Amino acid sequence: MPKRRRTEETDNGSDDVSTENVPSSPKSIHIGNQVERWTELKEELELENETEVAEFLLDRADSGQHLQGTKVFNDSVHGHIEMHPLLVSIIDTPEFQRLRFIKQMGMCYFVYPGASHNRFEHSLGVSYLAGKLARSLQSKQKSLKITKEDILCVEIAGLCHDLGHGPFSHLFDEAFLPKVRPDYIGKHEKLSVDMFEHMLKKNNLGEQFKKYNLEEEDILFIKEQIFVEKKVKALRTYTPREGTELPIIKDELLTILKGENQEGFLEVVDERGKKGMVSKEMVEVKALRTYTPREGTELPIIKDELLTILKGENQEGFLEVVDERGKKGMVSKEMVEVKALRTYTPREGTELPIIKDELLTILKGENQEGFLEVVDERKKKGMVSKEMVEEIWSYKGRGKDKSYLYEIVANKRNGIDVDKWDYFARDSMHLGIQNNFDWKRYLRFARVLHGPDGSQICTRDKEIFNLYDMFHSRYSLHLRACNHRVNKILEAMIVEALKEANDYLLFPGKDGKKKKMSESIDDMEAYSKLNDHIMWKILCTTKDKFKKSRDLINRILTRDLFVCVGQTQLKKKDSQLFYIKDEDTEKGIFEKLSEETKKTIKQSDIIVHIAKFNYGMGEKDPVEHVKFYSKCDLNKSVRISEIRQDSMALPREFSERFLRVCVKQRDTEVWVREAFQKWCKGKELTAKVWGE
Repeated sequence: MPKRRRTEETDNGSDDVSTENVPSSPKSIHIGNQVERWTELKEELELENETEVAEFLLDRADSGQHLQGTKVFNDSVHGHIEMHPLLVSIIDTPEFQRLRFIKQMGMCYFVYPGASHNRFEHSLGVSYLAGKLARSLQSKQKSLKITKEDILCVEIAGLCHDLGHGPFSHLFDEAFLPKVRPDYIGKHEKLSVDMFEHMLKKNNLGEQFKKYNLEEEDILFIKEQIFVEKKVKALRTYTPREGTELPIIKDELLTILKGENQEGFLEVVDERGKKGMVSKEMVEVKALRTYTPREGTELPIIKDELLTILKGENQEGFLEVVDERGKKGMVSKEMVEVKALRTYTPREGTELPIIKDELLTILKGENQEGFLEVVDERKKKGMVSKEMVEEIWSYKGRGKDKSYLYEIVANKRNGIDVDKWDYFARDSMHLGIQNNFDWKRYLRFARVLHGPDGSQICTRDKEIFNLYDMFHSRYSLHLRACNHRVNKILEAMIVEALKEANDYLLFPGKDGKKKKMSESIDDMEAYSKLNDHIMWKILCTTKDKFKKSRDLINRILTRDLFVCVGQTQLKKKDSQLFYIKDEDTEKGIFEKLSEETKKTIKQSDIIVHIAKFNYGMGEKDPVEHVKFYSKCDLNKSVRISEIRQDSMALPREFSERFLRVCVKQRDTEVWVREAFQKWCKGKELTAKVWGE
């Protein structure tokens, strides 16, 4: 066999690979009826040694992908990876090839010269890892009955999960679209499903899917892994008590003044003497000690059991309650404590009235304050506390018995998924940052456990440190790259340039109709024309209407950037400041400028960015949402509290926020810096400033 030069993609043919009884130092391997020298295979794929050849062939045989049309890709992170013919058919479409021209890390390439990788190779990596995890579960737990169609669907979902990214990746849907389409609440995941449907139809891939036994149900399963409108059910009817609800802090003790009313509210007073109403879902009543009464009306209680209050404190200091066994009676107020389950600040004017058992569609997942943004059956939008609703099964492609398959590509339960595994490894390599997470080790210990809330992927109890390494890798990437202050300045500049060009930069869509960038998300034919090259398209035009955009891009290329004047850390102890909005801060800083200065600078010249660093779930510990098992019992889950114990090595805080202030023109830097310092002093915050 003649030696071939290394290529990115290698046709692999349909030869049958046998890897039975592979010797430790083999001379040859049987492929069908032919004998191929290992040395020739090593030269063809440019592998280092016979061990790498064996690993490649074992992986190939394990995947069951030795089919006509299979291709081998030489990936910079995972090495030689083999792609199923159906995956190759998807890759060889203009809609997928578009990802070659969208930088994985957006404008970060202008900060880190190595960050030149694109969404294309990341998508290949995610597909590869999705197949690896699915096959690992299949081989270890035959009882799961994972089919080859299941695995192929998971691989396709991994391959196509980022099809909907716009120019400069997350910048487009998270920064640009909110400026030009404030009514649009979707994200790139929704656009990925739209692009996937468009790709299938335009390239007539339906027959290819049927060839490999994938039906409409399987296509739905693929789309649901990328994006699905999750629904929750209202637990009770709730009408917000605007102006009367009491803000509470997690674990603070409250004194009940009046028991639950018809609307499910208690009248309480907090530790600072402030009175107000609080929903019964926000508190728990716990017995302080075990007590056996001598009278006939008092209720026997057990220490730490939870009680439901029926009536508030009477004149004699007793509460009427019902215990966990449904038994009613009286209990002395000294015997119980009422504790807030979480910090809660009423969202006056934004909370949505709900009716018991109605279905609500989630628009945005739980925010830092524990609220979901939802739309009800009457299409009315608003916020609802997570305590007021319960999640229902929203998927149709696979049943609840295979709910774990939805955790492979995009894990909504705890964030442990192959998408992160790839971008941690890939981004870290290109940035020159150490990645401590070992996905291969996680793969070895991953198994599925079943429970009342469905089946989920779990890991060994001793792997808790490896998981924290994974989430710390996310934190580190955001701290050092994604939220790098210069990167955020560059993003602000390119967003402003795109916003200025939005009305003039048009793309041909369906039936040849021209669409603005902001309109292209409604027309996948037009959207498929958008990639990072729009920056150069703007730069190369000589039309006057693009002048503002051209000037901003030229400022980027000549490093005449907006100036970051300072930052301050927002403390969680003051929840109002911790959740402050960008626009409120911009207004506050502008008001600190002198009247003379205000004649020179506009409020819009001040840019505030809240940099959020966390482990992927806001203030929460994502590992709290992971189930573990021990080697003593592979099928019994272990709580994290049993593993954590008193370890000082495990983190206790999972989020922090920094408020950064930038100004568009360097000649106004001094004025804005001084105004920022005054604003921080008034809020009792410490200002860290640059450029003095």
